[in-house]
Amino acid sequence: MWLPWCVGLALLLLLAGVVLTFGGRIETGRRIPTSITDAQRSLTSSTAQQVRKGVNEGVYDLQQFADTLSVMGEVDTDALPEALTRLQEVHGRYLSLFVLDEAGDVVATAGGDPVPELLPGAVEAPGMLDALLVGETEVILQFAPLEGPRGAPWVVAGTYDPRFLTFPLETVAPAPAWIVNERGEVIASTAAFAPFQRLDRKVLRTAARNAGASAGVDVGAGTVEAREVVAWAPVSGLGPAGGHGWGVVTARSLSTISLPETHARRQAIAAGLVLLLLTIAIFAWLYAVVLRPLRALGGEVERLAYGDLRAPVEIRREDEIGLMGRSLERIRLLLVRQRARRSTVSAEETAGPKR
Repeated sequence: MWLPWCVGLALLLLLAGVVLTFGGRIETGRRIPTSITDAQRSLTSSTAQQVRKGVNEGVYDLQQFADTLSVMGEVDTDALPEALTRLQEVHGRYLSLFVLDEAGDVVATAGGDPVPELLPGAVEAPGMLDALLVGETEVILQFAPLEGPRGAPWVVAGTYDPRFLTFPLETVAPAPAWIVNERGEVIASTAAFAPFQRLDRKVLRTAARNAGASAGVDVGAGTVEAREVVAWAPVSGLGPAGGHGWGVVTARSLSTISLPETHARRQAIAAGLVLLLLTIAIFAWLYAVVLRPLRALGGEVERLAYGDLRAPVEIRREDEIGLMGRSLERIRLLLVRQRARRSTVSAEETAGPKR
């Protein structure tokens, strides 16, 4: 009983595994339509420009803040901390804000710790530094000149929050996206990452090295679920953010694109899952309804065969197995009566004839 049950279960599970593993993976030899690759490249280029505009807005906000203070007249140093705090609350893109005087001393701060040591010696125009790693923290420093008391060359600066870099990247979902510097190191991503790490696949590392200079697209090799459309584009153009050689890399799996191959793969997976669930359900039912009761009945038969007649045979079912159990119980009762009669006859013979 166990052998055919196990063999049948193993064969059906093997069939379901084959369908799940290999179903729909046969390549048709068709090339990926150029409309798909062109759309991914265009979307990546558009995302790169959105990154540039978003980062530039941080610099322009500092410039507007400095211009506003200059228009209002001589800078009130006592009111600067409150003004910086309000600027941080309104825009939300700065981790810290601070003002330096002409000697490089911090006059006012808001938010996190200032990093005046990163600023260049003289600030004559609004700008920003390339992303840097300070300790274990990624820092993007932006700054603008500020006219201090008596026309002194002061500076207002802020550390741009790298989390704001990911907002434009969400437009390429469900494809993962990365912003990389000119060395191909990650400075922002829609997925978890360590600052300035390298991308984990060769095709992505190649795209990251090229992203700062030009736009392009590549389609990897392999099966449908392994292939992906990798696109890259530079963060270039007007404004401070366009001069650091940044780039955007995206990688969309073909399994997320409506293609004949992906439909075949999904249908194969669905068929394999249905077969797997049916196999488990049918054999679980057979085990619970047939195999386990028969095994219990076999145990009762073996018990009676070894002469253990003490416990009744309890098979409470209304089917054929129940009928067999009740018949086995009647046999047990007959054996009990026969054993009792033999015991009585034996006792009488031992006592001898009555006088």
